[in-house]
Amino acid sequence: MSMFNVGLNQLFDVEIDKINKPYLPLASGELSFRNGVIIVSSSLILGFLFAWAIGSWPLFWTNLISAVLAVAYSADVPFLRWKKYPVLTSLNFIIDGALARPIGYFLHMQTCVLKRPATFPRQLIFCIAIKSVLSVAIALLKDIPDVEGDEKFGIRSLSSRLGRKKGVAHAILASALWFRAKSVDVNDSASLQSFYTDFFWKMSSMLFILLY
Repeated sequence: MSMFNVGLNQLFDVEIDKINKPYLPLASGELSFRNGVIIVSSSLILGFLFAWAIGSWPLFWTNLISAVLAVAYSADVPFLRWKKYPVLTSLNFIIDGALARPIGYFLHMQTCVLKRPATFPRQLIFCIAIKSVLSVAIALLKDIPDVEGDEKFGIRSLSSRLGRKKGVAHAILASALWFRAKSVDVNDSASLQSFYTDFFWKMSSMLFILLY
């Protein structure tokens, strides 16, 4: 499902990625658009087949909500393409990353793996609270290296509206992020991308490890 979410965004952003991330498979031409569609579609189908095969309704609904939000975020059709709007981007990330996934994965583990009754312990509530903060920060951080391409194609992200330096300042919502951000060169896209992919997602993933 993660391959579907990320891949769908790359399918709709090929021209933008030629400016912001020319090294990506579709943007560089290493992967054809047709094969990209096949991979993304197959990932979506396999995600649902996996949930059906193991009989996990929590996982099925988590995948469905995540897929719908991915379409709303990326699809360049009327009333969608939420990535154009900072508020809708943050809302999308909160619903997906802070609500649907933590709750869905937790209920899957409880009811389908451990065969326990569904509960909502304090650890889950704490995880949701922290993930909500991180989701907003992710929504802000992800656009900082992409200002050039976003501006050219009319995507008015918060980073493009505020500028890179102010974008970083608004994105740092926790002390750990603040100390790591001190080493980021805000004028270097590679440094910004490293901060987002190498550091920030590791922090986000650690919450799931601690929860489960």
